[in-house]
Amino acid sequence: MSPEEKMIAALSPHVGPHTAKNAVRTFAKRTLNMAPEAMTVEDAVKVLESLQATLAALVGTNAAKDIVETLTVELRS
Repeated sequence: MSPEEKMIAALSPHVGPHTAKNAVRTFAKRTLNMAPEAMTVEDAVKVLESLQATLAALVGTNAAKDIVETLTVELRS
């Protein structure tokens, strides 16, 4: 599974699949100026870090922090 797919799968239960896909696409472009399918694991971690504030507005600060930390570990393993 690609980093993009892992991110979408992990975010979908919290924000829905459509929002997850759009968030990954938007933040990959905004943060890295690249398409999400071109992201490496470390690129995906950078995108997650930039996405955390927006995610916090949707699911709460603590939940967003937990999601980002868990997904970062999953991406790097």
